[in-house]
Amino acid sequence: MFKDIVQINEANRAVYLNALFLLFLLLVGVADAFAIVIAYFFETIVIGLIHVVKLYLTVRYGRPSSPQSKGMDGYGIIPFFMVHYGLFVGVQSIFVITFFAPSMFEDVSPSNIVENYGDTLLTSGMLVVLASIIFTNLAYFYTNFLNPKRYEAYAPDEIFMKPYLRIFIQQFVVILAGFFFIILDAGMAAALFLVLIRTFVDLVIVGIRKDSTLVGVLAHKLARSHEEVPKIEKTLQQLSE
Repeated sequence: MFKDIVQINEANRAVYLNALFLLFLLLVGVADAFAIVIAYFFETIVIGLIHVVKLYLTVRYGRPSSPQSKGMDGYGIIPFFMVHYGLFVGVQSIFVITFFAPSMFEDVSPSNIVENYGDTLLTSGMLVVLASIIFTNLAYFYTNFLNPKRYEAYAPDEIFMKPYLRIFIQQFVVILAGFFFIILDAGMAAALFLVLIRTFVDLVIVGIRKDSTLVGVLAHKLARSHEEVPKIEKTLQQLSE
C-alpha cells in the first residue's frame, strides 16, 4: 500500500515537483522558513477559490442534489459556500497570525488582519512559494477534475464539504510546524517538517482518486462485505476532490 502512495506517476508528479521546488528554495536561501510555513496556510484560500469553480461546474453539468438537500442544488450554493468558507478562513487567519505575532507582527488584531496578510507577502521568497503552490493546485484541479469532467459524476451537495477535511489536516500540520518555528526556534526544521508531511498527505489524496489502485485496496480493507466495496470506493474518491 505504501508503494502505491509514494510511487511517482502522472497524477502525483506535480506534488513531487512542488515539494522539490520548495525544498530547493529553502536550502539555497531564496525563501525563508516563515514563507514556507505561512504559504501553506495561504493555500487554504487557493483551495477555496478553486472549489467555487468546482461547485459552478457541478451545478451546471453535474447530477441533481438529493431531495433531502433542499437549497443545495442551484447556483445559490456558491455564495453560501463563499460566506461559510470565508468565515472559516477568517477565524483561522486570526488564530494563525496571532500565533506567529510575537516574532512577526507589530500590531495584531482582527481589524488589522488584512494589513497583517500584506506584511506576510513581503517575506523573502513568499511570492515565489505562493506561485508554486497555486500552480500545483491548478494542475491537480485540471488533471483530476476538469479534464476528466469529474463534475458530471457529482451532485453539488456531494462535494460541498470536501475541502474542509483537507484544510483541517493542513492547518493542523501548519500549527504543529509553528511549534517548531516559535517555541523551539527551529525555523528550518519547521519548514522541512511541513513540506514532508504535507507532501505525504497530498500523495494520499491523489492516490485515492477514481480508478486508482490504492482506492481499491483501501476499500477492500475497510469493507465488511463485498457489497460495501463500491460505496467505500466512492466515499474515498470524493475525499480526493
